[in-house]
Amino acid sequence: MAGDQALFPMGPMTNTPRPDGVLELGWMQWTILLGSVTLFVLVVALVIVRIMRQRRQPLLHSADERLLRERGASAELTAELGRLGRERALGRISEAQYNTERSRLIDSL
Repeated sequence: MAGDQALFPMGPMTNTPRPDGVLELGWMQWTILLGSVTLFVLVVALVIVRIMRQRRQPLLHSADERLLRERGASAELTAELGRLGRERALGRISEAQYNTERSRLIDSL
């Protein structure tokens, strides 16, 4: 046992008293510790909020899209409107053709 005390003077199996000042934190250490923990919790909360926002469906900005959402448009209709928007963005159809086709699709609700 004497050899163990020499190897591990502060070990769990010894009856050595804890010296003064060990494991005691001053006000500055407590401030740093609490600030760090608070900052960590804040960062984790912001990451969770961002993940939740990414999983939520984006808000629809146009009146036509809001109408589709409120009336419960089918996935096929939404996909067709998306395809139509991509064709307009790529320049395959004109703005007038896009408006005509979009009106036709929305009226089919």
